[in-house]
Amino acid sequence: MERKRVVFKSEALEEALKELTERYGPQAVNEAVAEVFTRWVRATGKCVLTGRRLCHEAVCGYCHRCPARPLERRA
Repeated sequence: MERKRVVFKSEALEEALKELTERYGPQAVNEAVAEVFTRWVRATGKCVLTGRRLCHEAVCGYCHRCPARPLERRA
């Protein structure tokens, strides 16, 4: 059975991100989004973009397109 890839594009989400960006600034919003993606990657062990299983978080550092931050660069 072929799995469909579902992409959620929500106007409400876009509006919320715009409001947060205006209120807190783009850097704070980007850091918060990166933190959420990083936690998801650590919990699932899968790449956010491709869904591929990561062999080892500390070694691979995630792909260069991934919004999650590599563990070795974190404080």
